[in-house]
Amino acid sequence: QANACGALANLAAVLENRETIESKGGIYLFICAMTAHRTEREVQKNGCAALRIVMEDGLFLETLQELGNVRKILEIASIDFPLECKVNADFLLKTLNNGGSSPSAYFVW
Repeated sequence: QANACGALANLAAVLENRETIESKGGIYLFICAMTAHRTEREVQKNGCAALRIVMEDGLFLETLQELGNVRKILEIASIDFPLECKVNADFLLKTLNNGGSSPSAYFVW
């Protein structure tokens, strides 16, 4: 799961790939992997990074908002693995709270 999230994060660096990942349910898969493997550091780290890259331009905010447990998953990842997840999880939570306006923050991979 960690490697899959990491590989998709790398693919998501290209906009067309982000669109494909989103259209094929990739955002849902990141959340499922993070939910199923809550205690796995690498899954949480790569899942947060993948979501951050996919959500960087705010195009898929609605998809992320439709997944009801996303805030809880990100909050848990941020608390349980602060060094690996906090910056990316906090960015995503702020983006969700701002309705898609990406806060100015730096990316950590």
